[in-house]
Amino acid sequence: MKKVFLFIMLLVSFASAVAQDNGFLVRVNQDVNLRMAPSIEADRWGTASAGQALHVIGESDSWYKILLDGEYAGKIVWLASWLDLTRLNAPPRYHADFDFSQIYQASLPSVVMLQTSSGGGLGFIIDRYGHIVTNAHVVDGGGRILVEFVDGAKTLGELIGVNAAQDIAVVKVCVTGDLLAPLPFSPSRSLSLGQPVLGIGRPPLQSWEHATGTIRERAVDITFTNGRTLAGLIQANMRAESGYSGGPLVDDRGKVMGLIVGGDKDVTSAIPAAYLSSA
Repeated sequence: MKKVFLFIMLLVSFASAVAQDNGFLVRVNQDVNLRMAPSIEADRWGTASAGQALHVIGESDSWYKILLDGEYAGKIVWLASWLDLTRLNAPPRYHADFDFSQIYQASLPSVVMLQTSSGGGLGFIIDRYGHIVTNAHVVDGGGRILVEFVDGAKTLGELIGVNAAQDIAVVKVCVTGDLLAPLPFSPSRSLSLGQPVLGIGRPPLQSWEHATGTIRERAVDITFTNGRTLAGLIQANMRAESGYSGGPLVDDRGKVMGLIVGGDKDVTSAIPAAYLSSA
């Protein structure tokens, strides 16, 4: 009788875990391996196919606790958050009380104007060593790069790295530390659909400005009007056309989510921060 009672209690506990209020769905956008624990060495329990929806019953340290269906029904596994997931019915993870006007004012000193003999655009400071990230097409052709800070200070920058395939370039300046206000990067796992974002720009012959919107797509391949295709971009419901290329796309904490690469009507595309930190 004691064993029967313990068995019933286990069943009730299991049912309660599955039915808890914080359960939600994730949709797998690529084929992934499911594991029994948050460890690379953990045993594999099978594969989830792209497009399959799984029921999440818990989360710990960036790992999702998932209840499997189908042939693995009743099995509970852990799935790493770095996999390409889209949450469905999940509560928003951003602040409800953020003020984008304050975020804009705090982020603006980190953004610079870049001018070359063939054009120009924006960039933003990423460290105290004078490194500036921008689009490769902004500094295309190399040569003399004039860097202008928000307070009007100017200096010459040196192009030290280009990844044309991802449209990323790095420029270095040698200036005093008071001009260097680096923007922090946002971890890729914090990006979610519907999340509010802000972009900073400076249209030709106009002053500095910002645009706001929300994340609408992740990991999108975009072919632009000039024929170039960039893979894995973020798309935001935000009007940021001329004067925003090379500028930062920041979240509600003022952290960089992406490098703005272009806009089309009410949709703006950005290169994910994960690409920038490894560039």
